[in-house]
Amino acid sequence: MKQYFIWQISKTRVTPDELRNRFFDIGAEMAKELLNRDAYVRVSEIFAESFSDAFTVGNLFPEGQIVWTHNMHSVSVGDLIEDGETGEIRVVMHIGYRDWE
Repeated sequence: MKQYFIWQISKTRVTPDELRNRFFDIGAEMAKELLNRDAYVRVSEIFAESFSDAFTVGNLFPEGQIVWTHNMHSVSVGDLIEDGETGEIRVVMHIGYRDWE
């Protein structure tokens, strides 16, 4: 199993419009801007086989595969999944992921 990190937007670090927009218009550039502004918080460490498996673990919370580091909701649109080995980051979209460009 590989190590992945889940990053989620902190409601106290963004405007209400930015929080709403994450569901509609989040892309790599907007996500990078929010990450650079410290709007994202690393909320968990997940042990999984792939990005898709990390998404599943982040929604089902199976015992032994997730360590919470901050308050967390299930993985959803606008969240980031980071590969702990390579540093590759993907933005969770309505369907699938958008690569960190």
